[in-house]
Amino acid sequence: MYVKDLTQCKVLSDLHHEDHEALWAALRPTRLPRGFSNIIVGVVYQPPDANDSAMRDYLVSSLISVEANFSNCAIIFAGDFNRSLLPMVQSAVKAFHLKPTVSFPTRGNNTLDQIFTNFPEFFSAPCSLPPFGLSDHLSVFMGPGIREAPSKSKCKIILSRDKRLSKRASVGRFFLQVPWSDLLSPDLSCEPKLRTLTDIINLGLNTIMPERSTKVHETDRPWLSVRLKQLIARRQKAFASGNQYLFKILRNKVNRERKRCRKVYYENKVEGLRASRPRDWWREVKQLCGST
Repeated sequence: MYVKDLTQCKVLSDLHHEDHEALWAALRPTRLPRGFSNIIVGVVYQPPDANDSAMRDYLVSSLISVEANFSNCAIIFAGDFNRSLLPMVQSAVKAFHLKPTVSFPTRGNNTLDQIFTNFPEFFSAPCSLPPFGLSDHLSVFMGPGIREAPSKSKCKIILSRDKRLSKRASVGRFFLQVPWSDLLSPDLSCEPKLRTLTDIINLGLNTIMPERSTKVHETDRPWLSVRLKQLIARRQKAFASGNQYLFKILRNKVNRERKRCRKVYYENKVEGLRASRPRDWWREVKQLCGST
């Protein structure tokens, strides 16, 4: 068994048995799969003329001891088994949720080498390599599984206009000052009139209420405003730089702005649904409370 120097390793000497060729070790790498506290690795060699029943009983007792001393441990159990021992081991280790991973012959037409583990989803499928040294067994390589890149939330651009009452009043005054009778002459046909009317409306809207583009993520809450996102970014930057005084100021601003955004969103988008569409109102309320 070879272990990298950077990986914490402890040989489980209490599982040593003079009659069996086996080695057990507890590994503690810097990163572990979620839900596991240790990785227990066992390697076994069973000569053809050895007692298969005694080896099976030894392996079962060793696994029982491992589970008793290392709760929530990940187990990798590999070895060179002879043809008669392997079926016995496969049947015995099912109680420990250990699954075989090697599905190809490792010596001639027989699968004598096997790897059992209780977390096979974290590994890629084993593959065969040329024999090591003078061995007549194929080498078996089982590497870590390829992690899928986390899906990035897509961004979308929302175009909006400033629809405050003062802006709408300004647009109204603009339209009142337009000499419609001169521009829309009775001598003109419908299509030129339509183009003129459309151009005047677009001119007034784009001058007084121009479109503004806002980039939002698909996972953003509907009440999240651009100002709140900017405050959150400034707060996180202050925290990362160690400026506790500025961090506390921005933290309070974020909390106040968050409450204001939720209140405005409820008053404008949600409150009217209570009487007309109670189901939609309840869904929006749960979203505001963070329940969904």
